[in-house]
Amino acid sequence: MNFLGAVGFVYTALSPFNPGLFITEGVWAIVAVYGVWRIVARNRKKHASRGDAQ
Repeated sequence: MNFLGAVGFVYTALSPFNPGLFITEGVWAIVAVYGVWRIVARNRKKHASRGDAQ
C-alpha cells in the first residue's frame, strides 16, 4: 500500500512539476519496494530451510 500511495504522489508531482514531492515520494517508493523484497526473501529462506522450496 505504501508503494501504491507513493507512486500516486509521484504522478501528481509531475504536473505542475514539484521536485520536492517528486524526490521524496520517489525515495519512499524505493523504500517500500525494498521492504517488500526483504519480506519475500526472508520467507523464501525460511521455506527453503524447511525443505518447502519448489
